[in-house]
Amino acid sequence: MKAKDLMSLDVITVRIDATAGECADIMREYLISCLPVINFDGKLVGILTSSDFGLTRRTMPRGEVFYTVLNSSANADTVEKLTEELRATAIRDVMAQPVITVKETTPVGVVVMTMMERRVNHIPVVKEDGEVVGIITRHDLLKMLAKEAVAT
Repeated sequence: MKAKDLMSLDVITVRIDATAGECADIMREYLISCLPVINFDGKLVGILTSSDFGLTRRTMPRGEVFYTVLNSSANADTVEKLTEELRATAIRDVMAQPVITVKETTPVGVVVMTMMERRVNHIPVVKEDGEVVGIITRHDLLKMLAKEAVAT
């Protein structure tokens, strides 16, 4: 079995000029936990996962620490302002890069080992030129295992 036999098609991607707020809205609307980020030529340049929305130094405006803001001056206005700033954050400042990818012809065993070794839950499947043609998630791996368990 190859990556092309396991991958989910119709991958939703976002362009590098998107904001974190736009990406959050897309992820919520489509009930997905990962968005490959493409450049203006349609080539993969990054990946955004739901865990990238955690409040870390890299996602906080001006490097603030959220618990410090809450401990020192937590009020509705502060939280609202912080949310607005987070939503306006450029996706290029939040996305992970470089992206771990596989080709359509990569054996599924190699895909699984890559995901385990690199500790990723999503792995885009790309053509030689970097165009995203699919994605493999932990959910796809579970579906494969369930089918094999039923078949035996």
